[in-house]
Amino acid sequence: MMPRPIRRMIRFALLILAALAAGPPGCSNDHDLGPLIDPRDPAGGGAVPPVPTNIELRTFNREIIVSWSLSDSGRVEEVRTYRIYRRVPPASVPTLVDSSSGSPKTIAGIPNGQANQISVSAVLLGGLEGERSIEVGGTPGLFSIALEEGRIVTRNRTVRLDLAAPEGTRAVTIGSDPTLSEGVTRDFQTVLSWTLEGGDGAKSVHARFVDALGNRSAVVSDEIRLDTRAEILSFGFDGERERSPGDRIVFTMETGESGGAAEVEIGRGGPRRALRDDGSDPDAVSGDGIYALAYVAEASRQFLGAEMIGHFVDEAGNAAPERAAERALTVHAPPPSLELDSPASSSPQEITLTWSRAPEEAAFARYRLYRGDEPGVDSSASRRLVHETTDVSDTRATDSGLSPSRIYYYVVELVDPLGFATASNEVSGSPTANEA
Repeated sequence: MMPRPIRRMIRFALLILAALAAGPPGCSNDHDLGPLIDPRDPAGGGAVPPVPTNIELRTFNREIIVSWSLSDSGRVEEVRTYRIYRRVPPASVPTLVDSSSGSPKTIAGIPNGQANQISVSAVLLGGLEGERSIEVGGTPGLFSIALEEGRIVTRNRTVRLDLAAPEGTRAVTIGSDPTLSEGVTRDFQTVLSWTLEGGDGAKSVHARFVDALGNRSAVVSDEIRLDTRAEILSFGFDGERERSPGDRIVFTMETGESGGAAEVEIGRGGPRRALRDDGSDPDAVSGDGIYALAYVAEASRQFLGAEMIGHFVDEAGNAAPERAAERALTVHAPPPSLELDSPASSSPQEITLTWSRAPEEAAFARYRLYRGDEPGVDSSASRRLVHETTDVSDTRATDSGLSPSRIYYYVVELVDPLGFATASNEVSGSPTANEA
C-alpha cells in the first residue's frame, strides 16, 4: 500500500492541476480549457506545442487588438485554443486575460495611457499548453481624425486634418481607401492638410497611427461632403403679374440643397428679402432645398414690370448665378384723390387755390394744378398747367394774368413716382371785378 504522505502529495498535485485548468480567479468560462496536461506526462503524446510568432498589436480607444501566427502553418489543426496573457509593468507575472480559437482577438476595457505587455500561448487538442510567445508592448489611446474642424461640407478640395493621438505617436498613414493600401505615411503632427478626391459628394479620409512602441492603431476616419457649385433650378412667384399694395406674393426658389441662404431682389437694384426652407408658412417641407417667402407688397415701393431676381449661396459658400423670374412683376395702386378747396381772389387778375396734403402713406412725387376754360378739366385736351411742385407740403398756388369776371375751372393732381396721377374734385371761380 502507498504511504500516506505520498498519497497526500499526489492529491495536492491533482488539486493544483485542477486549479490551473480552471484559470485564474475572475476569468470567464471562455478561459475554461479543460484539464491541462503536464508536458512530462506521456499522455501528451510527446508533442511540443508550437509557440505563436509575429505578435502584432493594434491600439485603439480602451482596446488592444492582438494578432499572431504559427511559424509552422501545418500545425494549426493541432491547436485547440490560444491563450492571451497581459502584464502591466512593474508587475513581473503576466495574467491570463482571454482565450481565442484564432487570430486576431480584441482585448477591451484597458485604460487609455496604460502600458501593457502582451503574449500568446497555444494549447493543443489534448490540453497541453506550450510556452508563451515573446512579449510585445502596447498602450491604448484615443486616436481620431477630424476634417475642417468638424464641418459637414466644404467647397475646397484641400482640407485641414486635425489629428489626435497619445503622446509619443511617431507617424500616421492617411488615405481615401479604408484599407490604406495606397495611403501616404507622414511624420505625426496634430494638424496636416489633405487633398480630397475630385467630384462633388461624400468624401472619407482614413488614418492609422504608429505609436511610440511601433504598434499600429486601428483605422479611424471622418467624412465631409465636397460641394463646389451651387445652382438655382427654378425661381418665380405665384398669382398675377400685376398686383396691388398689400397683396401677398409668394416667391419660391428650388436649389436642390438645404442649409443655404436664398434671397429675392425686389426689382433690379431694389431691396432684398430672405426666403426660408424651415417648413414654416409658406414653405411646405423643411430642409428639402425649396425656399419660400410670403412678401406683402409695400405701398411705399411700387413698380411697373420690374425684374424679380433670385440669389442663392449654398451651405459650402458657393454663390449660384443669379436667376430672374420668368415674369416681370408690377405692384401699383392709383394715388389717392386730393380735396381742392373753393378758389379765392384778392385782385382782378388772380385766383388763389389751396388743396389737401397727400397722405403720409401715399407714394408722392409732385402736385400739378391745371386750368380749363370749361368744365371737364381732367380730360380736356386744351387744359393748361399753371403750377407744379415736388414739395409735399406746398399745397397753395396763385393763378395770375386772368380776365376779370371770366369763369375758370381747376383740378389738382397727385402724381406718384411712376408717373400715375389722380385728379381731385373740380372747382370754378372768377377773379374779382375791376371796379373804379
